[in-house]
Amino acid sequence: MTSIFKMLTVCFCLFGLSNSPEKFEKYKPQIERPNILFIAVDDLRNELGIYGSIAKSPHLDALAKEGILFTHHYVQVPTCGASRHALL
Repeated sequence: MTSIFKMLTVCFCLFGLSNSPEKFEKYKPQIERPNILFIAVDDLRNELGIYGSIAKSPHLDALAKEGILFTHHYVQVPTCGASRHALL
């Protein structure tokens, strides 16, 4: 009984080692994924420099110039919880 158990254990170990993922890596297609950064702030409105405000926000303005900037986003409820859910 113990010899059968030992033999099965060795077989399972060898089977696991023979199907290692390293040999399949060269066949996987390399997918380039986009770099996405989503910043959501409650009640910020258009108070950043990128929108023409006098407030200084150079780092956020630089990020906005390199990416996509939402200028028209509306929700049905005036509370911030529903606003956050509408973005998602």
